[in-house]
Parts: sequence; structure tokens; C-alpha cells
Amino acid sequence: MPDPRAKKRTPFDMRSACRSYTEGNIKQLMAIASNKDNPPDTQLRAIAMLLERGWGRPQQELKTDSEIRVTIRKMLGDEDRS
Repeated sequence: MPDPRAKKRTPFDMRSACRSYTEGNIKQLMAIASNKDNPPDTQLRAIAMLLERGWGRPQQELKTDSEIRVTIRKMLGDEDRS
């Protein structure tokens, strides 16, 4: 039975076909973002998508009050002991 957590790879030809629409889709996002007749939330989402594709997603800082400790122990068999 295949592992359901295994990452499925998209065939190269599928990626290539999808990438061929990139320029048109970016232009459409630009049109959505700049169209004042669109609701503000739609415009903001288009702007966010453009920025993420151009600059990447902002890093999220993880803040926590707790301390994490890791203990690693190696159990030695008789043949490993000297």
C-alpha cells in the first residue's frame, strides 16, 4: 500500500504546460489588483499574490516562552564498548 504522506511529483510536461500560462496569469492578477471596481479584499489578495511571487513569502518568526531540550543517547552494544 503506498504511503499517503509521500509527496507526489507532478510530471514535468504538466509543470511546463502550467508555466506557459504564467505571463497571462500575472497580467490578470495585475488587472484585478488595479481595478477599482473590484472589492478591496479581492484587490488585496491579488496584490499579495503578486508580491509573494516577486519577493517570496515573508518569514514568520516563532516566539515561545518555553525552552526546548533535546537529549540524544546512543545505546552501545557489547561489540561497541571498549
